[in-house]
Amino acid sequence: MIRGRSTLILTILVFLALFHAGNATAGWGFGFGWGWEKSGLDLDEGYDLNTVVTVTGTIASVEPGGDGKHMLVAIKEGEDAVVLALGPRWYWNEKGFPLKPGDRLTAKGAKAIGKDGTIYLLTQKVGNSLTGEETAIRSDAGRPFWSGSGRGNTTRPTAPIRRGGGRHGR
Repeated sequence: MIRGRSTLILTILVFLALFHAGNATAGWGFGFGWGWEKSGLDLDEGYDLNTVVTVTGTIASVEPGGDGKHMLVAIKEGEDAVVLALGPRWYWNEKGFPLKPGDRLTAKGAKAIGKDGTIYLLTQKVGNSLTGEETAIRSDAGRPFWSGSGRGNTTRPTAPIRRGGGRHGR
């Protein structure tokens, strides 16, 4: 009787742990994302489709990042401030457009609050309202284009094509 009860309790606890609905954390500390030291967020793989928003604001500051870190652009709209994570500097230099304080940007992406209390936007696409320039940074599913997916030049090996009806070609 005790064994059956403890098994039931253990099963319930495992079920609750697996299906616990917590706050969206945008990948706290997972992966090898660059530029997430201050925020605690994984800026590469932490995209959460449940938190996608569109924001508009004026550039207050540009942190270009270095050594593979993310370009971080702070925009403000009144009292509200959001930091846009625009991908690694090398990717932005290749695919992006010039950014300078005072430019007005509209960006779509996954919103997350970093451990530093700052609101970040893991940006999917961004446009400059003054110049009309626009750049896509991630796919609709949130996969970063700089990681190879969506760019058609991934170096990951693909699985061989199977033939022979499941008998490994025999």
